[in-house]
Amino acid sequence: MRTSETKTAAVGAMPGKQTELFERPQGTLAYTQYGGDGELVLMLPGMGALRSEYRFLGPALADAGYRAVAIDLRGQGESSVPWDAYDVPAVGDDIVAMLDHLGGQPAHLIGTSFAPAPIVWAAAEQPDRVRSLVLINPFVRET
Repeated sequence: MRTSETKTAAVGAMPGKQTELFERPQGTLAYTQYGGDGELVLMLPGMGALRSEYRFLGPALADAGYRAVAIDLRGQGESSVPWDAYDVPAVGDDIVAMLDHLGGQPAHLIGTSFAPAPIVWAAAEQPDRVRSLVLINPFVRET
């Protein structure tokens, strides 16, 4: 696990914010922390979208005292490619691993489009790790 230097020219780079990198067994996930030292809020964009979609919400949450973190999903933005899998359990496992990487405390999880499905998966697998779920335009199968 390491933190990178600031990246400014990469797709999905956040102007004025440092990109941090989290090494997973198959690749690297890029994320941005917006500060705050309160409860963790992990924000995940939809498929084909970038963590920069939270560029306004992240600072607002940090100003309200939350520790806000936005992540690029596997193969999106500044996260690496290729990965062996891009399915719900694989991305859900990334969420659980990211929670560990960020200190292990329970978190509020926010996701749009595809991201709610792995968020729900992570919450079902480890409910004690989740404070709340915010599912925006979710693609979630009822099974």
